[in-house]
Amino acid sequence: MKNIISVLSIIVFLLSCSNSRAISSTGMEAPDNTTQITDSVLRSLYKNNELVIGVAFENFAWGHNATYRVFVMNNNEWMAYTWYTNYNAVGVVPNVNPSVVSADTCKAVLDFLKDNHIEKIKGDEGQPGCSESPQKCNINDGATWHLFLLTKEKIIAPSYYEPKYFDNCCPGNKDRKQFLDAVNKIVAVLDRNERVR
Repeated sequence: MKNIISVLSIIVFLLSCSNSRAISSTGMEAPDNTTQITDSVLRSLYKNNELVIGVAFENFAWGHNATYRVFVMNNNEWMAYTWYTNYNAVGVVPNVNPSVVSADTCKAVLDFLKDNHIEKIKGDEGQPGCSESPQKCNINDGATWHLFLLTKEKIIAPSYYEPKYFDNCCPGNKDRKQFLDAVNKIVAVLDRNERVR
């Protein structure tokens, strides 16, 4: 009986840990608390660099996984990284793909984000969809898109659930459009850089 209780306690503990990970998502709320950034690679990049700019596409439909595309800057040197994390595969280290990017390209991305005031993007705040639209737009197994700009002083991290789908189904949300423009800029630059290699 004692062994059964011990095993049940361990199972409850493991389930509560995985549930808190699902709830916190990529958890980019507090700049002074790196434990809030649950992805180990992103947390390491945040700790070891002055600036991290990137996007993540996180999915819970068939397990919990995310694809990251990130620029980092430290001592005026820029690098880009892409990786895929399967959060259900405990103990599996993600395959991180680094690449060198020009400082001019990265500064252009940073300027684009600043000029478009990504700090003012509200995100969907956990309420995705088209509340004002009479059109029925629904999707159940999509991804949450995260945009982030992380410095030691602040974290800007708006997110939207399937923003491209909802922008096509019910256009007109200024924040969502601004968000998509920023995400598309980052992805386009990284895609172009990967094709050059």
